[in-house]
Amino acid sequence: MRDGYEMLLEVKHTDKEIFKISQGNLQKRKDFADRQNFPLRFAISLKGFWGLFTVETLIEKKGKLALGDFRGEKACSWLDIELATCSYMFEKQVKIRSVYSTNHAKGMGIHFEPYGQLISYELYYGDKRIFRAKGKESKYILHSIYLEALQDRVANINQDIEQHGDFTTITEYTDKRFPHIIPEYEFVLSL
Repeated sequence: MRDGYEMLLEVKHTDKEIFKISQGNLQKRKDFADRQNFPLRFAISLKGFWGLFTVETLIEKKGKLALGDFRGEKACSWLDIELATCSYMFEKQVKIRSVYSTNHAKGMGIHFEPYGQLISYELYYGDKRIFRAKGKESKYILHSIYLEALQDRVANINQDIEQHGDFTTITEYTDKRFPHIIPEYEFVLSL
């Protein structure tokens, strides 16, 4: 890391409800990291939710992590603990609508292949539009950049793409039935 902190990092992903690693495999990895004189961390994606966990946390949890270990009051991700961050809960549906054009002179200066120039960007919470950025002079352009972490997360839940001639509308949205939680560090990492 930039501050000189070094660690051994293993990256894992599962689409299952629970991440599991056997105690034997966990111990082998810990022993290897100890011989290298580095702390061992696991970057784990559970159904698209990321966390960074110490080997000690995994040993304490007997090699098993559930979604509650990634988010909420019982979150034990090293990023949450070490950075002392919080999580933001969105109780209503979050929706982002982006309109692109391959033949439009009034874009916002943001290009996304193969759809073209970003023409407008709208954020909705529930049924209410929070803001709309349109054109290079819009005061809301920076808002769309700050919300990249939210948009990335929302895009992994639901995404509809509609094309009409030169225009493409991408609508990304969360499920209405469930609240959505995003840790603060994901917003920081997106900048």
